[in-house]
Amino acid sequence: MFLCGIYVGDVGSGLKINEYVRKFGSVSRFVQKIIDSLDCSFAIVDVGTYEIEVTNESDFFPGMKCCDLFRCGNIECEGRRCPIAKVVEGKKSLVVKNNGGDDLLEIHIHPIFDSQGSVVSVIIYGFDVTQSQALGESERRFRSLFESSPRGMLMYQLMPGNKLVLINTNSAVDDILKIDSKKLIGKTVEQAFPALANNEIPDEFRKVAVGGKVWCNAETFYEYGGITGFYELVAFQTSPGVMVVSFTDITDKKRTENRLKEREAEYVKEVEDRFYNILQNSQDLVYRYDFKKDEFTYVSESVFTILGYSLGEFMKMKMSDYKKKIHPDDLNGLDSVGNGSEIESISNVEYRFKKKSGDYVWLRVQRVFFRDKEGDLIYSIEDIRDVTAEKLIEEENAKLEERLTVMRNKFLEVKERVSLTEKEQLVLWGFCRYPLLNDEELARNMKLKRSTLTAIKNRLKGKNWFKLNYIPNFHKMGCQFFSIFDLNVKNGRAENLDFLKKTSQVILSNYQDDKLLGVFVSDRYVDFKKFLDDFGGVDKFRNDFHKNSFFYDLDSIKLYDASGLVNSMFGLKRSEVATVCEFDNGAVELNTNEKRVLHAMVKYPEMSSSDIAKKIWTSKPTVIKIRKKLLDQGYVYPYVLPDFRKMGFSCVARLSFNFDSGLPIEVDKERVDPRIVLLVKGKKKMVKIMLFSNEDEYIEEIDLIKDFYRKKGFDFSLNSDVFLLQKRRSCNTNMESYVNDVLFGDEI
Repeated sequence: MFLCGIYVGDVGSGLKINEYVRKFGSVSRFVQKIIDSLDCSFAIVDVGTYEIEVTNESDFFPGMKCCDLFRCGNIECEGRRCPIAKVVEGKKSLVVKNNGGDDLLEIHIHPIFDSQGSVVSVIIYGFDVTQSQALGESERRFRSLFESSPRGMLMYQLMPGNKLVLINTNSAVDDILKIDSKKLIGKTVEQAFPALANNEIPDEFRKVAVGGKVWCNAETFYEYGGITGFYELVAFQTSPGVMVVSFTDITDKKRTENRLKEREAEYVKEVEDRFYNILQNSQDLVYRYDFKKDEFTYVSESVFTILGYSLGEFMKMKMSDYKKKIHPDDLNGLDSVGNGSEIESISNVEYRFKKKSGDYVWLRVQRVFFRDKEGDLIYSIEDIRDVTAEKLIEEENAKLEERLTVMRNKFLEVKERVSLTEKEQLVLWGFCRYPLLNDEELARNMKLKRSTLTAIKNRLKGKNWFKLNYIPNFHKMGCQFFSIFDLNVKNGRAENLDFLKKTSQVILSNYQDDKLLGVFVSDRYVDFKKFLDDFGGVDKFRNDFHKNSFFYDLDSIKLYDASGLVNSMFGLKRSEVATVCEFDNGAVELNTNEKRVLHAMVKYPEMSSSDIAKKIWTSKPTVIKIRKKLLDQGYVYPYVLPDFRKMGFSCVARLSFNFDSGLPIEVDKERVDPRIVLLVKGKKKMVKIMLFSNEDEYIEEIDLIKDFYRKKGFDFSLNSDVFLLQKRRSCNTNMESYVNDVLFGDEI
């Protein structure tokens, strides 16, 4: 018979058995030796008592219950049928599995029969199959992942002769490579994929199969037998001698990357070309300096325009030559090269540089320094801009500020100004800057009590410190001709200056005994010529009217409110800029009610909407609506005119400029002096109406302007004159008559 896999045959019939019995002394000792040599738990159990008769476990002994040996629990007590009973009943062997605590046991039960064929005992032996069970489960999970993976999976086994043979594939291989991969099973890796035969990949696979290390290749190109593409490979060992290659197709990704690289290269080239064009066309000088070679490796062509050197002359310079041309007073801080710990750093400097002509030019330089990993300077790229004009403007602004300071100091000597308190100064500024705010709104803006503001307003009005006017936009009324004129009278005061009151086109005038300054508006030049003829003829004047005062093609007319001047003179330090009244071109047709409201606003600037409504026989809401439209759309501008004489200004001057090559951009964009009241610009001409404390200040200003413009290189002529400022009277501003004539003729 077989006993746990060992054939012992019939005890009584074998001579060999008799020999073993004699050797060990008895049959029982011989059998016990056999049982003890087994590597599994073994016992013979009496089926009547379930007691162990024979066992090879040292911790157990005959008489113990079999359930103690095989840790199956007291089966009968648990109400389940004992497997031994099944063997006795069926007279057949039985294999059962049972959890013995943390272990999984596989128990084999075989019957032992007596001479009558009844089962009297059973042989029981068991194996711990926990590890093999776990390995089986792991293998099932791996195979499930292997089959269901979206990545292609190729399983190889290393055979004798170092042959790496394909033994399995998953369905993803067929989907990715568009082949029947099962036909490749049994072939070596070189036979299955011939294009790999001439590279190192098969050897890397063999290393994985033997050593167990994971091998990756992010990008492998394969082309053979209809298979073409880029693939990502990952190889790993599953058991000694067995490995899997997992792969995915990255061809589309690679094509996208290549397209992006091509587009990036095209974009870089485009940017470089554009940058080069910008450099070549830029007014700035740009150069690249190599610190190690001590040479300029790139210089833009504007070097000649800015510094007067040819490209070749500049390229031959060393940095030491360059520094010798910098003004000695500006060398301080020039060697600052930014933060040495950064690969790239920026430094900005300004200095004077001697041009080839010998003249100094102010340069503003933005420097970008580049270093290597050790922190040593490699090269710098520097952008250089000529800011000489800007520096001259800064100097001019500084001089202007000095002049304003002098003016303020002189102004302190004027008794009536000294009599104004700080709040009165602030309120005067507020009315000039915000003429349309009511008392409550203005008081809130200036953080004053309303009662305080109202009391100050009444006090200033009582002393004629300011007057509200509405200035019509003559261009919108169809008046395209604008002239600032002045005349010199031959024999003292002109006999017929009262004629000014009768000439509606003269909207502003200031005259003294022998001089006259005025503003004339009309839709035709001939009206102005007729005005001069009617004034008494050319022979009454020492000089003809000034041609620089005429504008046939006006670019802009700007009337500045007095808030900037008040702010500067009183040193209020308000941040609000002065309001500018700009007179736009283009006639606009108004209806009858709109014309009447506009005329009333100019004639009665202090009149309320309610009173205007009564005067022109219309409703108050209509007047309010029309006023809003006229103000919002620039038909009329509110303007508070302070008494400049009380502020210490005794003179008003006309400065007429004529530029041969057109109005320079620097002049067009220059800072506006707060003393400028009216600024008119044409294509080549510009007229400023400015206030001065006295004639000496006027002369000083003229000298400064001439000097500044000449330094700038402007070709210009300046015609100017100064007038004593006339006491403010109603005849100084005669806008209502002209508005009436333009809007209604003789209707009103």
